[in-house]
Amino acid sequence: MFNNLTLKSKLPSLVKLNAAIVVIMMSIGSADARVMLFSSVTNGEPFLSLGRQVLTEAYECLGDYEVEIQTFPAKRALYFANHGYADGELIRPKLVGDFDNLKRIDVPLFSYELVAVSKLHTNMPGSKVQDFKGKIVGIIRGFQSTKHIPETLSNAVLAHDGEHLLKLLQNGRIDYAFMMKEAAVQTITKFDLSELKILTPSLETKWFYHYLHKKNWHLIPKLEHCLREMNLNTGTVEKTD
Repeated sequence: MFNNLTLKSKLPSLVKLNAAIVVIMMSIGSADARVMLFSSVTNGEPFLSLGRQVLTEAYECLGDYEVEIQTFPAKRALYFANHGYADGELIRPKLVGDFDNLKRIDVPLFSYELVAVSKLHTNMPGSKVQDFKGKIVGIIRGFQSTKHIPETLSNAVLAHDGEHLLKLLQNGRIDYAFMMKEAAVQTITKFDLSELKILTPSLETKWFYHYLHKKNWHLIPKLEHCLREMNLNTGTVEKTD
């Protein structure tokens, strides 16, 4: 097992190895098409598949482009995109922080709802995150959409992924789990966690966007045009960033 000092000494080598994998993947594809390689979050379903579908169509609209995806833990995916090891980030909510090498494609791809899931409670204490003060709430580590919650709720517990989060809830370790509605439905079904209930109303509705590294910013105007021409359902929910 690596200690912290050993891991830090190996980090540059790990980054170079992952970068080499990215370069190799960028060479895969048809002889005529340019492969656009995007980083994304491991365990990002069902949004990963939806983002791939939408952006594959959008880049086909641009011309001879193919979309490839390499998944990483959330922070590493963002690191690879911001440092140009990938052509950008496949899908993300609004970025918070210093990511000057990435620019958002200003056409939202699809929305998501942040919901509370519970085993013992059928009613929410309120409709806002701050209404859950005094409760033990679980969130998934590393997600931009929920990273502000520990600042609001002192009893926040961090889980590795959706499965871990809902099993903490199932086992009575937390009172509520905060996660994206679509991911909650998928995880509850997959692991037969029928005792868990998704509560209403949702806490927040936000949007996923596509981000490009600065080496590809020349594609933005035409890409935004293609996305608008695809008639994405972006007008039915108020956009909140």
